[in-house]
Amino acid sequence: MNSVKNFGTLWLLLFAAALSPLIEGVVPPTSPPALPCNATACKLPKCYCSTTNTPGNIAAKDTPQIVMLSFDDAVTQALYDTYYSKLFTMKNPDGCEIGLTFFLSHDYTDYFLVHDLWTKGNEIASHTITHQTPIEHWTMLNYSGWVDEAHGLRQIATHFANVPPEDIVGFRSPFLQINGDTTMQALKDMNFTWESSMPCRHFVNPAIWPFTFEYQNVLSMSDCQIGPCPQDSYPGLWEVPLIDYNGTDGFPCAMIDTCATGNTTDIVYNWFYSNFAPRYKGNRAPFGLFLHAAWFLKDQSHFDGYMKFVKYLNSLPEIGRAHV
Repeated sequence: MNSVKNFGTLWLLLFAAALSPLIEGVVPPTSPPALPCNATACKLPKCYCSTTNTPGNIAAKDTPQIVMLSFDDAVTQALYDTYYSKLFTMKNPDGCEIGLTFFLSHDYTDYFLVHDLWTKGNEIASHTITHQTPIEHWTMLNYSGWVDEAHGLRQIATHFANVPPEDIVGFRSPFLQINGDTTMQALKDMNFTWESSMPCRHFVNPAIWPFTFEYQNVLSMSDCQIGPCPQDSYPGLWEVPLIDYNGTDGFPCAMIDTCATGNTTDIVYNWFYSNFAPRYKGNRAPFGLFLHAAWFLKDQSHFDGYMKFVKYLNSLPEIGRAHV
C-alpha cells in the first residue's frame, strides 16, 4: 500500500512539474538578512512592521473589525453541501456576501467544486499537493521541494479547476510546519504574496497585525512557536499570523480544531465569543476563524456553535467577514 501511495505522490509532483517547466532545475537565490524594521521606510500598502499598533494610528473604535474565515485541506461534496453552502447565505453589513479562504490540498478534492467556490468570490490558496506525513518531512524539505509542493498545487488547481494562477497567491504549510528561510524563499520566488503558517502566542492581547517579511519580525525573533522561523528579508511577502486561541482547558491553540471548545452549542458559542471579545474591544487586529472542516463532523454542536457565532458577528455593524 505504501508503495502505491508513494507512486501516486511522485506522479502528482511530476505532473505539476510538467505543467510548469519553470520549476525544473531552480537554484535557490539567497536573500539578505532582515534588519530591524524602519517604520519611516516601511509604509502601507507594500510594507508593514510587525506591531500591535493599528495601521495609520487610527483609533481602535474607528477601525473595522475584520474576521477571516478559512478551511484547510480537501474540498469535498459532503463538506460543501453540509457546511460551506450554509455560509453562502451570510452577508456583510454592506450587503456583500462573505468570503471564505480554502487552503487546498490535492487528495480527495473535487475540482469542479473548487471552480464553483472561486466563481462565488471565495479565495483558493495553496496547502501543498501531498500534505504528507511525518511532520518532519516539511522541516527537512529543500527549496525545490517547496516549489514543487506550493506552486505545484497552484498549477493543478489552474489545470483542473480553471482558477487563474494569478488568483492563487496565498499559502499555508501542512501542520503549520515551515522550513524557515527555505520555505519563504520558495514562496517569494513563485510570486506568492502572503502566507499563514506562523502561530503567535505572546502577542495576543493586544494582538499583532499582519506584517511583511521585509524586516525583522517579532514572531521570528521572540515568538517562534514552530521552528525554524525565517530570518532573511522578503519584500512584498506578507504574514497573516495565527494568533493563539485559549481553550476551555486553559491551553493555547493555533487552529480551532486543536482547541478544547466544549460539546454543546452554547458552550462552543461562548468559547468563540470569549476569544473574540478581547480583540473586538481591544486593538481590532484581524480575527481568524481557522479550522479543518472535519472538526464539524466530530460533534454537531461544533457547527451549530460556529454558525451561532457567525450570525452574532452579522449583528455588529463594524464587522467584515472576508477571506484572508
